[in-house]
Amino acid sequence: MKKQNDLKRQKIKNSKKTKKGILGIREQIILCFIVPITCVIFVGFFSHRKAVAGMEEKYTESTVQALNTIVEYIDYGCSLIESEAFKYAYDSQLSQYYLGLYERNPAKRTDALNTAKA
Repeated sequence: MKKQNDLKRQKIKNSKKTKKGILGIREQIILCFIVPITCVIFVGFFSHRKAVAGMEEKYTESTVQALNTIVEYIDYGCSLIESEAFKYAYDSQLSQYYLGLYERNPAKRTDALNTAKA
C-alpha cells in the first residue's frame, strides 16, 4: 500500500513537473498582453518612419516651389530694370539733356525732363 501511495505521489510530481515545462497561467497572461503591445509598437514605429519621409518630401517640394517663385520675381524685377535702363540709354533727348545741349533752351529742357519721367 505504501508503495502504491509512493507511486501515485511520484506520478503526480512528474505530471506537475511536465506541466511546469509548459507556460503557466501567469506566463500565458503576460504573453497575451505583450504580443499585441509589441505589434502596436512595431506598427507605430513603421508608420512614424513613413510619416517622417512624407513630411520631408513635402517640405522639400514646398521649399523648391518657394525658391522658384522667388527666382521668377527677381527675374521680373530685373527685366523691368533692364527695360528702363535701355529706355534711358537710347533716348536721344535725355542724352542731349545730360550733355548740356538744353541749358540755353528752358522749354526743351523741361520737355526732356517730362519725357524722361513718363
